Amino acid sequence: ADGKHLMTDVVTSVGVIVGVALVALTGWYRLDAVVAFAVGINIIVTGIRLMIESVHGLMDRTLSEDENRRIAQVVAGFTGPEVAVHALRTRQSGHLQFATMHVLVPGDWSVTRGHDLVEEIEQALVESFPTLQVTTHLEPREDPRAYEGIEAAVPIPDETDPPTT
Repeated sequence: ADGKHLMTDVVTSVGVIVGVALVALTGWYRLDAVVAFAVGINIIVTGIRLMIESVHGLMDRTLSEDENRRIAQVVAGFTGPEVAVHALRTRQSGHLQFATMHVLVPGDWSVTRGHDLVEEIEQALVESFPTLQVTTHLEPREDPRAYEGIEAAVPIPDETDPPTT
């Protein structure tokens, strides 16, 4: 933002100098108004862009489609006959990135076995996305409550889906 503000100042200063020089060289005083108008438009456009960037920095938003696809592909590498993942959601807040998901495992798995799996998933994601903060929620596959409210922003590819690049 500071660099864009500085460039606006430079363009404004150059515009003023060009306007004065053109009037001095041509004697046509309306050139000053034309140059001033152009400089004013540049200031307005730059101001709007800076405001939009500032608002985006304050608002959370989902990660890019490409990042979501890559995250889903990493997660899909851990799914299989016993393990499923759903409710994968991603967001970016400023420079921080977040992913949350539900990992479903057989109910007869030990807590340690389930924990080891989610640690592996989280580690694989952080290796691919160093700034990503991952939160997993471990659930038994057999529990119907595990399937409530799972509107996923990011679908997990099935093992039968061909990988996309």
